Amino acid sequence: MAKEKNLLITEAIWTRYMPSRKMIDDIISSGVIGEVTAVTANLNYAISEVERIRKPELAGGALLDVGVYTINFASMVLGDKLKNVQATAIFREGVDMLDTIAMVFEGDRMATLQCGAREISDRMGSIFGTKGYIQVQNINNPEKITVFDKEHKEVAAYLPPAQITGYEYEVEACARAIAQGEKECPEMPHDETVRVMEIMDGIRKSWGYEIPLYE
Repeated sequence: MAKEKNLLITEAIWTRYMPSRKMIDDIISSGVIGEVTAVTANLNYAISEVERIRKPELAGGALLDVGVYTINFASMVLGDKLKNVQATAIFREGVDMLDTIAMVFEGDRMATLQCGAREISDRMGSIFGTKGYIQVQNINNPEKITVFDKEHKEVAAYLPPAQITGYEYEVEACARAIAQGEKECPEMPHDETVRVMEIMDGIRKSWGYEIPLYE
């Protein structure tokens, strides 16, 4: 539709646009933690009574609300060459409340993710390499990025720049794309939005969780 109407459309998943993404990419590219082989991430909030979470007809559950951030976190690090996805969930009243997702990527790399809508978690993300690892405090809006060596000693720590709200980066990306006549933002191209949605559709299908459709 963006092409048909000659308009910009992009997914407003703010973590794709934040400066912290480039900071993490640069640390990995520097080789300080060696070859990246594994990622872990969790994102859980006590929001189970919120209407959009608890109702199947509103596409409720943890996966689509908070799990999308864990999948994007893994994808930003490990890429799009996905070989297999397995997921388990605890359901309540027809929607998933607590999910664990295992994603296997080409090159013998893996992401292990958890998301939930009834408990509080530390929201941490970890990127493991052959020479060390990175810890990201709050994958939903990174607050601190810490690098450790193979002896578990802290070798560097980075703070993302101060924000107005955190949404300004996606607004700026849209402004640049519009000025350049683009139909998508390079930070979150259409193909990547569709790919992540297909991953989540596949997970829901494996659970037998279909969102009710209404005319």
